[in-house]
Amino acid sequence: EPGIGAIRFQWWRDVAGEIGQSARPRDHDVVRAIVEAGLAEKTIHGLIDGHEKAFEAHNRALEPEALLMRAAAALLAPAHAWGEYIAILAPAFAAARRGEMKSEQPAVPRVAVQLRPAICHAALRHLYVTGKQIGPLRKRFAITRAMANGRV
Repeated sequence: EPGIGAIRFQWWRDVAGEIGQSARPRDHDVVRAIVEAGLAEKTIHGLIDGHEKAFEAHNRALEPEALLMRAAAALLAPAHAWGEYIAILAPAFAAARRGEMKSEQPAVPRVAVQLRPAICHAALRHLYVTGKQIGPLRKRFAITRAMANGRV
């Protein structure tokens, strides 16, 4: 429902403001995790705005996957030099998921173990470019394989 969605997005904007002002944020499991991780207020607002646009358009393809992937990777392994690959891989994954990119996908080296939880779902891009319906079991298998071998 649009009204409930608007309330939730505003709630998250209020939380982001509290975090940005270094105020004591609300007692909520996800909020505590965001504060502990040190996620930047700008990133939080970008995620909120991206998800709100997707919600209002009734189009999950507009969700901010690239921003989410970059933020997660930066938090999991800031010392790794994977920033340039994520900048290439994340938009390619998002485009493949939306069906906008049907041909070549960027080649990337094996993912460092510390980064795999953040970006292993990008392995699904190889399935998405086929244009076929992909079942949940096939998706889980592809993600599990990427977690194990680091190939996305």
